[in-house]
Amino acid sequence: MNFPYDKNIPNVSNNMYRSQIELLRAATIDEIVAIDVKTADTSCGNEMIGLGAVLLDMETGSIKKRFCKIVRPDSFAESPVALSDEVTRNTDITAAMIEQAGVSPKQAIMELAAFIGGRHILFYNATLDWKRFLFPAFARMQLYVYLNVFDICVLVKGFEVKHKNEKARWDLDSLCAHYGIRTGGQRHSDVDAEHAALIFRKMIKELPATIESDEESYQSEDQEIQVAPVDDVAPVDDVAPVQDEHIPAYESMQCSALMMCPTSVNLWARGNVVRIYANFDSCTIFYDEKMDQWGTKNHISMNEFNEAVQCVLQYKHVSSGRELLQQLRS
Repeated sequence: MNFPYDKNIPNVSNNMYRSQIELLRAATIDEIVAIDVKTADTSCGNEMIGLGAVLLDMETGSIKKRFCKIVRPDSFAESPVALSDEVTRNTDITAAMIEQAGVSPKQAIMELAAFIGGRHILFYNATLDWKRFLFPAFARMQLYVYLNVFDICVLVKGFEVKHKNEKARWDLDSLCAHYGIRTGGQRHSDVDAEHAALIFRKMIKELPATIESDEESYQSEDQEIQVAPVDDVAPVDDVAPVQDEHIPAYESMQCSALMMCPTSVNLWARGNVVRIYANFDSCTIFYDEKMDQWGTKNHISMNEFNEAVQCVLQYKHVSSGRELLQQLRS
């Protein structure tokens, strides 16, 4: 669980923001599942103690279903639960609640996967909730039950442009106030997930004006693309799978020391150009259908580039970019 993260709004790159915007343009989003993870510092580190989600109807703005689970961390599997007063204030979860109703992390993840049911998913801060906790668990348990991942902390970058003369804070409570969403002071995981879902529905209506103003700069970036031949990419078979089945489901996969796992893999099209964009913390790589090649716009070494391609292929269980393209289209 030693994956570095920031509990505050992460430093979002232009590539991450651009990829999210292009995905919003291309995706059909009738429903979305917003997810929130509650955590506590224990003797084993930062562990999940609450997991909540809501299913939002994007057209009506109504919540169609709710999911809320209290989770008993593995560090308290055979000992009494102990939480600090600060954790209880921040999560509305008490030690008594975990003792009475806490389920195992594995059970909570399995039930969340069934709740998602192949829909788009959304987080307020995917750097923490998705990358540190849920994606490693889903990958280890081979639960590929989601379409695309959206992150409000990435999309909020659009507001930094729109409100560049204002010193605004874009935490969850501030965004709720901005959109007139009542919070009620509760911090339950499903309640925070509901707030994120309602923010997302209103936020995306404001984003297109910001995107179009950046269109010229996006086109100029396309001229800097460095394309690497497919033959230079090491085969996916070279990646050794994780063998230790005793590692708890929520711990990080040993997929790659450099890249870990992609935060998103998205199909993108404009005119006759069709690409797959795969985003990592440190870079974005893409597969171009017409050229049948992988490339990147970032200044990374060939070893780093090859490793990123391997991680994408392993993550999607395919052996080539063309096979991945066929999978995403199906």
